[in-house]
Amino acid sequence: MNNDAYQPPRFLCALAAGGNNRYLADFIEENSLKFYFVTYDFSSLEEGTYNLWRICRKWNKLLSSEYGLTLEYGSGMLIPRRCFKTDGEIMSMMADVILETNPDVPGGIGISVRASEWPKDHEDRYIGLFSQALKTDEDLAELYSGWVDKYPLVFIEEPFSRGNEALYDIIRNKKPVIIAGGRKQGRVSGLDAIVLEISRENKVCDQVLQAKEIRDAGFYLFCDLKDDWIAEEDAVDLTIKINSDLSFEFGLGNFANRYLELEMTNNL
Repeated sequence: MNNDAYQPPRFLCALAAGGNNRYLADFIEENSLKFYFVTYDFSSLEEGTYNLWRICRKWNKLLSSEYGLTLEYGSGMLIPRRCFKTDGEIMSMMADVILETNPDVPGGIGISVRASEWPKDHEDRYIGLFSQALKTDEDLAELYSGWVDKYPLVFIEEPFSRGNEALYDIIRNKKPVIIAGGRKQGRVSGLDAIVLEISRENKVCDQVLQAKEIRDAGFYLFCDLKDDWIAEEDAVDLTIKINSDLSFEFGLGNFANRYLELEMTNNL
């Protein structure tokens, strides 16, 4: 990382739970609905990943004592949602972990919803999203608003299938929260950020250009490592190239995975 142009992200995330939808057996899209731990206010990638390690260490101990579960480090800290009774239970437990690590480690919760990938009924209501009850965008806005008020929610990725500035304002009514556009939504009014998937299958120059366009349009830039199989050295290399002269705000997914994997294995 000896690159003068490189700046660490302002936020780093580690996956906590997701996938395996309990309310819709026929919907098995593993990329939808994930819960993240988020850390911020750090000065280097090493400090950020260490902060994540401290948060995830407590998460692992809680899961072990309450559920007899052990994190599979190579899977991106992911624990299947089916292990919990409700998504509210996940949020509550994550909030407890954040509370225990604060103020030494600034942290919060992020949710990747990707609502555009979610099935709907003939009346345009979401099926099986967060519960068995059918939900409109307005229903989801009220749900998110309640969560923002109750939990240390930092960001939500694609909370609705379509951009809606009025509904974004409902979410932000009680506390600030960053709302990111999903991969299929584009750059709609009212969003704070756009997610850019970093993939080895795409040319680095094309991804850098996309990143620059997002920043030039006035959005925060989230970088998400799409390919879990990319070696850590390659991921760091890609991160530096895309971050050069751009300083993206969020590092989603598995950028810190190798550090977390080694440190948590050796110190638990």
